[in-house]
Amino acid sequence: MFCREAKNYCERLSKRTGHKYRIPTEAEWEYACRAGGPPLKPSKPELREIAWFADNADDQTHPVAKLKPNAWGLYDTLGNVAEWVTMPDATEAVAGGSYQDEAEDVHSSAREIYNNRKWQKHDPRSPGKKLASRRRLRRLPHSPRRLTPARRRSAIHSPCITGVSPVPEAPGVYSHGGLCDIKGTRAR
Repeated sequence: MFCREAKNYCERLSKRTGHKYRIPTEAEWEYACRAGGPPLKPSKPELREIAWFADNADDQTHPVAKLKPNAWGLYDTLGNVAEWVTMPDATEAVAGGSYQDEAEDVHSSAREIYNNRKWQKHDPRSPGKKLASRRRLRRLPHSPRRLTPARRRSAIHSPCITGVSPVPEAPGVYSHGGLCDIKGTRAR
C-alpha cells in the first residue's frame, strides 16, 4: 500500500467517523510498539514468539494476532507488515521491519525511508507509470477492487489497516494499525 493511499484512507475514515485519523509520527508509533518501555530489540528466539520475519514467515504476511502481543496487547508491532510513520522532517518511512527482514532488522528502532523508485519499481499503479488505458489497469490481477466485507477482513494485512484499539496509558489515543486518532489534536 502506498503511503498516499494510507493518508487517503485516514481522510475517509475521519469524515466517516467524525474522529481525526492520521499516520502516527515515528515517536508515537515507537512508544506504542515498546508499550512505553525501553527500546525493543529482541533476540531471535524471543522474536519468533512475537513477530513474523524472514526466518519464520515463509515469505508471506500472516493474519494478525497469531503471535504474542506486546505489554499493551498490541499485535504485530514488529515484523509481519511494516507500519507507515511520519518522520520529524515530514518524510514517510516504514517502521518495525517486515516479514521479509532478517531478525537483526526487526526492532522498535527499525526505519526505512520511503523510496518509490525502489519499492514499486514493477508496480503498474506507481505514479509515473503510463498505462494504455484504465480498462487495462482494471484487468491486472492486483489492481484495486471494491472492498466487500470479506475483502475488508483480508485487508488486515496492509500496513495501515489492522483494526482500531485504544492505546493503554495514553488517554485519548486510538491506534488503527498504522493510524492514530488523537482526540483534540488536528490530523495531519
